Amino acid sequence: MAKKKSILGYAIFILVAVILIFISNYSNSKNRSRYKLDLSFNGRVVRKYIDNKEHGYPIIEVTTVSDKVQKINLILEDSGFFDYVQTNDSIIKFPGSLKVIVYRNLIDTALLLR
Repeated sequence: MAKKKSILGYAIFILVAVILIFISNYSNSKNRSRYKLDLSFNGRVVRKYIDNKEHGYPIIEVTTVSDKVQKINLILEDSGFFDYVQTNDSIIKFPGSLKVIVYRNLIDTALLLR
């Protein structure tokens, strides 16, 4: 009888753990989507790098129209945008959209952040 209770206890523990992991993953997915939708930038790429001081986050620095440098953290982005963009590209992303437009040598390319 004690053995059955022990097995039942482990089964309930595993079930609760699986449910908590599922809820956590769902919440992280919503946070990633919200971050990408809220993100906005408009300017010329002056630098891109992996920030080893901050957990290896991919960073793009953009100069804005007012000559301010905006750091864009792409930690939650996995569409290949960071690999595609180059210095001197002009990039635009409006809040509420996942579309990024990259202008390079008279060619414009639209990418969707994932």
